[in-house]
Amino acid sequence: MDKFTEINWSDRLMERLKIAVLDASYNDGHARRNFRREIGAETIEFDVTRGELPHNFEFDAVVITGSRASVYWEEGWIDELMKWLEKSIVTGIPHLGVCFGHQILSVVLGGKVSSMGNFEIGYNEIQKIDKNKLLEGVPETFKSFSTHGDSVTEIPPDAILIAENEYGIQGWNKENIWTVQFHPEYDLETIIDTTPKKEGPLIPRRKIESILQESTKSTYYDISKTKQLFDNFIGVVEEVKQNVSN
Repeated sequence: MDKFTEINWSDRLMERLKIAVLDASYNDGHARRNFRREIGAETIEFDVTRGELPHNFEFDAVVITGSRASVYWEEGWIDELMKWLEKSIVTGIPHLGVCFGHQILSVVLGGKVSSMGNFEIGYNEIQKIDKNKLLEGVPETFKSFSTHGDSVTEIPPDAILIAENEYGIQGWNKENIWTVQFHPEYDLETIIDTTPKKEGPLIPRRKIESILQESTKSTYYDISKTKQLFDNFIGVVEEVKQNVSN
């Protein structure tokens, strides 16, 4: 290895991104593995359901995971997370919210979330709305895995709708904040393990069985097209960091 290569490699290590992952999954055994794999940068993880939150905002980005909780539950950790996000957003660092993360960021910024009275679960089609950095390279109509009983009914003021489907709002953007309702981080292991646990009055056994039968490598390949959004988000993070450095 020549001296030039060594110097660039050293510079690259110095510039390594540091991403705070606010894990709201109640340590479900999947979320951290999935986000580590997809983010592809150094992740510092916090179990927000146990009151763990960063003591500062010295991160290049913040990612908020999904959760079985509803944002309107009267639980202390949810209130504390909202207060922390109010402060972190002001710093201007990029944020990405997925499912519960999508919903809580909506509420923090003045949007609205409510129970659907229904449940979206399985492999559903979603439509992109307009051009946006997060979904660049993702087909105009794409398929992803979703599982949620609450939804964003009103995006924050001045936010831009970036995706929707028959169940409603599927993503929005406001400045350096990006959110999606669906689960681009999911792998087959996660889908096969978590789907049967959703059985209930709104999700009959036959629906569960249909989803499991559809959970093939071919289907996973199809929904994996949405994983492009993680690369796109990291690209935004690098751009913001570069601009701050300059």
